[in-house]
Amino acid sequence: MRKKILAALLSLSLLAALCVGTAFAEEAAPTNDSLICDGVLQTPTVYKINGSNYFKIRDLAAILNGSAKQFSVGYDADKKSVTADTGAGYLKQPTDLTGAPVGGNKTATASSDAIYINGVLCQAEVYKIDGMNYFKLRDLGQALDFGVGWDGATGTVTLDTTKGYETQTSPAQNISDQELIKLAEKLMDDAFYAGLSIANADFLEIDYNNTINVDNGYELVPYYCVIGYQTISQAEDAARQLWYSIYSRQSPSVSDHELDMMRSQLVERNGSLYKRADGGVGGGGGTLVFDRMISRTAEEAVFAAHLDWGYEDGEYNVSLEFSLVLEDGEWRYLEH
Repeated sequence: MRKKILAALLSLSLLAALCVGTAFAEEAAPTNDSLICDGVLQTPTVYKINGSNYFKIRDLAAILNGSAKQFSVGYDADKKSVTADTGAGYLKQPTDLTGAPVGGNKTATASSDAIYINGVLCQAEVYKIDGMNYFKLRDLGQALDFGVGWDGATGTVTLDTTKGYETQTSPAQNISDQELIKLAEKLMDDAFYAGLSIANADFLEIDYNNTINVDNGYELVPYYCVIGYQTISQAEDAARQLWYSIYSRQSPSVSDHELDMMRSQLVERNGSLYKRADGGVGGGGGTLVFDRMISRTAEEAVFAAHLDWGYEDGEYNVSLEFSLVLEDGEWRYLEH
């Protein structure tokens, strides 16, 4: 599988960026999803980050209090650790279960606070929003052993205290090695182009019959209307959604550099969004080549590939490894 890379310098910078660790800041959006526990509608404060719901652990403790899955919550300031003990009761606080978030989208930063459940360190995705810890619901469900369900048709999260947590399985786990290799080739290619596609804003659909001219101080520059979006902020949200339709949530998000290049090609006029007709970052250089599958488990497969610059001796070729990881029933790309 070989495809020409449109921008040599950008492709190299993208490869370098992919080797960075997990992003430390994400956008957190108030969710419209409902939460029902044992048939009763609840009012927690919930944010959605990269498609997953994140809860305050004290809200969950208040919801589950008095049930077979109740647990206490504490905080060790010296160790910067949240503590939870199963079976113990919880006294609801005035700040618990205060309803949907207010104030629109927030910045969520990766929390350095650890969480210990029954004295054992728990592996969980935790973000701080306005100084408070928010935990990925399924991480807490698994660690505290309560049932978690999801009804996509109604946008409803369900908690069941009569049963334990059930690990999610997906048909994606059952695909053959050959099918997984084909998917790996596609996601590798999509991942390699994602930053360039965003930088060029060419993932946006354009109405070429709707044109305006914008005076940049030197000349009138033609712009085409973007279909489906009215603001640059909406285009940024779409770019991030595109990114995480390919990449694992363990990966860094799309870079500010790529978003800046995208923004430089867009203008808002008269309630519509327009893209510069002659925008883009140009191209030329490098071929990405898929090599082989190295290993596979139920939730991760590792692959080898290389970047071929076309020299016979291969002196400037770059070897790389990447994984496909199973997240929420879908395989996602993760650069090593």
